[in-house]
Amino acid sequence: MALRETEQLTRIITAAALSRAICTIGELGIADHIKKGAPRPVRTLAQLTGAHERSLYRMLRFTASYGVFRESTDRNFDHTALSVALMSDAETSFRPAAQMFHRIFAAWDGLHHAVLTGELSFPHVYGQPLFDYIGSNPELAPIFDAGMTAFHGHETDAMLDAYDFSDIKVLADIGGGNGSLLGAVLLRYPHLRGILFDLGHVAGRARVAMQTLGLQERCSVVEGNFFESIPEGADTYLMRHIIHDWTDEQSVQILRNCRKVIPQNGRILLVEFVVPTSNEVGMGKDTDMVMLAVPGGMERTDRELFEQSGFKMSKTTPTSSAVCVFEGRPAGPCSANTLGTRPAHPHEGEGKSTHLSHVRHSEPGTRARARPGAIGFAPHAGIKFPELKNISMISPGNLQALAKRVCEPALIGPVNGPSRETSLQQRSRGTTMSDVISTSSLAIDLTAVKTRQQAAWSTGNYAVVGTTLQIVGENLCEALDLRSGARVLDVAAGNGNATLAAARRWCDVTSTDYVSSLLDSGRARSVAEGHNVQFQEADAENLPFANASFDVVMSTFGVMFTPNQDKAASELARVCNAGGRIGLANWTPESFIGQLFKTIGKYSPPASGVKSPALWGTQARLEELFGKAAQEIRTTTREFVFRYRSAAHWIEVFRTYYGPMNKTFGALDAEKQTAFTEDLLALMETRNRSGDRTLVLPSEYLEVVIERK
Repeated sequence: MALRETEQLTRIITAAALSRAICTIGELGIADHIKKGAPRPVRTLAQLTGAHERSLYRMLRFTASYGVFRESTDRNFDHTALSVALMSDAETSFRPAAQMFHRIFAAWDGLHHAVLTGELSFPHVYGQPLFDYIGSNPELAPIFDAGMTAFHGHETDAMLDAYDFSDIKVLADIGGGNGSLLGAVLLRYPHLRGILFDLGHVAGRARVAMQTLGLQERCSVVEGNFFESIPEGADTYLMRHIIHDWTDEQSVQILRNCRKVIPQNGRILLVEFVVPTSNEVGMGKDTDMVMLAVPGGMERTDRELFEQSGFKMSKTTPTSSAVCVFEGRPAGPCSANTLGTRPAHPHEGEGKSTHLSHVRHSEPGTRARARPGAIGFAPHAGIKFPELKNISMISPGNLQALAKRVCEPALIGPVNGPSRETSLQQRSRGTTMSDVISTSSLAIDLTAVKTRQQAAWSTGNYAVVGTTLQIVGENLCEALDLRSGARVLDVAAGNGNATLAAARRWCDVTSTDYVSSLLDSGRARSVAEGHNVQFQEADAENLPFANASFDVVMSTFGVMFTPNQDKAASELARVCNAGGRIGLANWTPESFIGQLFKTIGKYSPPASGVKSPALWGTQARLEELFGKAAQEIRTTTREFVFRYRSAAHWIEVFRTYYGPMNKTFGALDAEKQTAFTEDLLALMETRNRSGDRTLVLPSEYLEVVIERK
């Protein structure tokens, strides 16, 4: 073999190193720490990201040779066009795509198995198919959403420029994810109404996206399983990069379900890559390998699938991107002979959509009985769906108000007050999470605050941070001396730490939170462990339960963030029976989290409005809140220890996954972001007791057990 071919094959074989390096750069957030035109030394980059300096240099030197960063003198690195795209705040940031692949890269280890056997690669490595894996690990969902937007977001304008949607009345986006595609179509075509259909844990994020775009009056969000049924009511059904995720049999089943509801004059649109037939390089061939290694589907021509599903190919519309719009029309009247029966395929139950016990759908312009903070969107009257139930709505006027104003949250913990927010909706606002840290009197409309706050926090992913606090829930349940069969209410439960701890002790548990997406996370964890927990949306200041309904009422880093502290405390006491117990875990003012409040306040001066949540971590405030209802208040000072790879790693996790921290960073320019980071590092340095490069940082909290009179 000639030297030239040997070197070429060597570079091909070792190309995996480049992919892994880009994923690592995205995960560490290297690009965020470099300002274009202001090179930074690798030593500083290593300190800011917790990386090993020499190893980081070798990686950046390698990627710079491919145009990702540019090395200047003295091991300094500056941006290139490719590295700028990896910045979190880039207009079309590709960092989420790198972070997504960083978490599922091992799927490529199953490629050999897939090629040999024809079986799926991903479950061979991870033990379950991709979408089941994401459902079992809810912290991955927003990363996957953002990653898909990074990969495919650029296709949207190309599709809209190429395909004419003007004669469509109602467009249903099947497997519509976070709503970015459907939202763009509705904004381009103001006469259109939309239906977004996806699994329950995805639909919550889509509802918030539509509300943020001001499209809540024109778009309904329907929860369900496209292997079971598809919602009626649209004249056109759209799927972008959905069919390529599935086997032929699964794809035919999805299309047949669409055919059952599509009118005879309707159409179906599939937006997919084209696979070149020659030896030329093509995006379709690249993504086909991803399909083989990750979800188990394939890139294919859709004509044959159309014919098996009761459609005929009517038009193919190329775009300026790598995708085409494949249009199908009903081939004839819908009948059992046309559609056949659901095939028993070899991967039954392994796919993206798992069976749901119900479909939730909300009608527009309707005032249904609404628990405080419950939000539903369904702007298309006339949509028919056979399994409708669990309707919860607020008025369109309130929804419009939500789009205009979102309250800034307080800091740590699942919340039921004005103390949550995510950066996606609030990057342009001046308020930040420290705005709620105030001891002045309440001078705001608390009902409006709670409504705005709920919509904001629904887009966050508190589960990534919240799950690490599990031990607090376990300790609180022990302090409460829970007994099997006790009726337990977890208030502001977040993703269910204390809920699961009580369920593991065979209690009869009801888990409540103000945010449905957090309840979805808790529900998924509960189902995975086989518990029978009741999950219900509820406002901590207006609990939907009768007096004395529970033997034990508890909250870990949750109810302390309610805006009306006295009302919340009164509700906890009201639903707890005489002789029962109330258990709380609250950060103290002196804790690391308490000091974090002050550090944030340096960059985002707090506004008046609500009392500091940290007051719940003081004996004096607890006496004020519960003294009249309590027979005894026992407090124990405990520590929760944050354990991360480094202080920089802690910052990166909170900045990426915890909405309020992300918001604060997003409101600062590059210089202030660096200063904020350095102050956080300094704060953690004074409290880090690891003795090495890792972070072992205790934060004091008050464990509270209240004996009810």
